[in-house]
Amino acid sequence: MNYANIKYNDIANGEGISVSLFVSGCGHHCAGCFNPETWNYEYGKPFTKETEKEILNAIAKNNIIRNFNILGGEPLAPANCASVLSIVKEVRKHYPDIIIRIWTGYLFKELPEKLIENLKKLKVNMIIDGPFIESQKSYEIAMRGSKNQRIYELINGEYIDNTKKYDIIN
Repeated sequence: MNYANIKYNDIANGEGISVSLFVSGCGHHCAGCFNPETWNYEYGKPFTKETEKEILNAIAKNNIIRNFNILGGEPLAPANCASVLSIVKEVRKHYPDIIIRIWTGYLFKELPEKLIENLKKLKVNMIIDGPFIESQKSYEIAMRGSKNQRIYELINGEYIDNTKKYDIIN
């Protein structure tokens, strides 16, 4: 897997401060995408064990614990999935209580059941789903670029559509 960027103190993607990993490779090619360079699976740098260590160290840099986000590109593309699950496993092992979020252009209901079960086991707190649809673009909703996208939160071991909770930014 390649990655396009790592933001070490991201406040734009979710509540709180996060380390955000932007993976490369996406087949959705949404019109109006804010990261079209990440469509190419070869874009950016190879994700290595050193990159993983860098992320693990960044999460607690200066004794400030950050959340962890994975965006794209498409983190849940078949070519990226194994690497994404691996980094999530490592982050969760070192930081069992932080919030982990994954953005995907796939619809939650279309994700393979085995993948959903793996995400539950790894306690990925949020999955934000759906392609970006330019005609539904909105600045009044949290963590999403367009109104069609949904936020699934892991509550009592199950993913629940909790989008309404995030519909209006205060």
